[in-house]
Amino acid sequence: MKSIVLDTNCLLSFLKNRNERQYHVMGSVFRRISDVELEGIITGHAVSELVFVMENVYHATRPQIHDVLTGLLDNPGVRFLEGYYIDLVLKLWPGHIKDYGDAIIASCAEKHGFEVMTFDEAFARSLKKCGIPLFTP
Repeated sequence: MKSIVLDTNCLLSFLKNRNERQYHVMGSVFRRISDVELEGIITGHAVSELVFVMENVYHATRPQIHDVLTGLLDNPGVRFLEGYYIDLVLKLWPGHIKDYGDAIIASCAEKHGFEVMTFDEAFARSLKKCGIPLFTP
């Protein structure tokens, strides 16, 4: 089974329907994850970013965010990985990947040989330059 590290923007696009095309793409991806055709990797960093954005941008309550996280992590095809590998992060950031959070996501993928799914075009270009594979559904 293929494992993919989900960038926070993918999670938010699915949960908040902030972009119609991305919402539908992620709906299809999450169906495959729920059917355990794909393994969706959610890192500790993605959880922290998700909580911050849900609380500060979408003004969700903490109990609502808790329920969302519980639902995501209860999915049979989702695996939580702390995913923080400082040696790899510092190898990637800031030279190859400009955003520190993106370097954390990329380091997890590199460490485990996973693909990354993101809607961030600049991050995707950086991943390609680093030889970290992108997942395209």
